[in-house]
Amino acid sequence: PLSPRVPSSPTTINLAHCTLTRKGINALTAALVTNKLSLNSLTYLNLAGNNLREEVQNLVNFLAQPNVVSILDLSSTDVPSEILFSALVRGCTTHLSHLNLARNPFTAKKSKGDIPSTFKQFFATTLGLKYLNLSPL
Repeated sequence: PLSPRVPSSPTTINLAHCTLTRKGINALTAALVTNKLSLNSLTYLNLAGNNLREEVQNLVNFLAQPNVVSILDLSSTDVPSEILFSALVRGCTTHLSHLNLARNPFTAKKSKGDIPSTFKQFFATTLGLKYLNLSPL
């Protein structure tokens, strides 16, 4: 007897420096959110070097879902770290071991130097983070 085919999902997505637009990233991440299997299979996501800025709601939605991403590189995407941490604290704190957010703005708005509560919450709840890069250069 033939066994039914189990649909597969990617474990690795590397689209670094591909000149992807916000529209392209939003389409990709909307598909990841829709395909619930990807939440349990995607362990490596690299979108570094694509000019995404702040309009990445589907990326934020994906990262806010409980998932198994362990390596995440969003460096040089111009997405404020504050926006990303608010999503990461809801979805990635269990498996995330490598986080690269270098060369991104710290916050979306000018602040008085206060550390956003989402940063504090992320670092209080992340369990396996071994590498973190938030360098501005």
